[in-house]
Amino acid sequence: MNGLARRALAAVFTLWLAATLVFFALRLLPGDGLLTQLIESGASPATIAERRAALGLDQPAAVQYARFLGSLLTGDLGSSLLTGQPIVEIVAQQVGATVELAVASLAVAVTAGIALGALAALGTGLVRSLADAVLAFVLSAPVYWTGTLAIFVFTAQLGLLPSGGAGRLSQLILPALVLGLQLSGGIGRVTQAALAETIYQPHVQTARAKGLRRATVFLQHVARPALPAIIGQIGIQAAFLLGGAVVTESIFSRPGIGRLLLDATLRQDYPVVQGIVIWAATVVIVANLLVDFTIAAVDPRLREGA
Repeated sequence: MNGLARRALAAVFTLWLAATLVFFALRLLPGDGLLTQLIESGASPATIAERRAALGLDQPAAVQYARFLGSLLTGDLGSSLLTGQPIVEIVAQQVGATVELAVASLAVAVTAGIALGALAALGTGLVRSLADAVLAFVLSAPVYWTGTLAIFVFTAQLGLLPSGGAGRLSQLILPALVLGLQLSGGIGRVTQAALAETIYQPHVQTARAKGLRRATVFLQHVARPALPAIIGQIGIQAAFLLGGAVVTESIFSRPGIGRLLLDATLRQDYPVVQGIVIWAATVVIVANLLVDFTIAAVDPRLREGA
């Protein structure tokens, strides 16, 4: 079996596993969002039973699961239990805001992470110590704390930036900086470790002894071998961001996949949660494939059959 076929089977298995786990996990939760909504609206028991039957919620879990998988095979994620709106439309309405935050945050994370990691690995004295300390701080500081602090300083005290919303550049700056700096810690540590591992390799010392320029030695013999590990970490962070940043979107009152997931979970709107999980699993699969292809392009030795 070739590599492409293995990747396809792995992708199908991952999607099936994610869909199956979320399907049964949601049904283990106590309560019923649809039942609660209908009772609060004053619906009669007969109306409630009719509505549940129309949605197939009166069927055994095995029957519901079979129908769920059958719908997935046709690309149908179902409809919201509470609004009746198709899941595809609900997710599509929130993807734009999530992608906007993901791109901005990833730009901050990559820039700050690689810079701090390089300084921590290659710097000397105070510069190296400061870079290492900053990486330790951003790794340990939770987003809900740094986000709240950023709102207090830049919104409440200085009045420079809005604390929430979406649609304007000013509303993107704070959440992108907070989330990007938090994610830069992981990228920075991987960069630091990768560069520290290659900087003292024998071939690097040999290149220096041959009198090659420092820039050439760094780019060809130090940075390039470190790229696969750094690219892999960036891919992980990108998948996380596109899957939805629940805490960040909630703190800054932004629309997006993460906040949609939180709201749907609290309201027990099962089909919406299932659709978001399948979206997130798809994003992870695509991100992993892109990372594999990028790493193979950067370092041909890692290609299959090399």
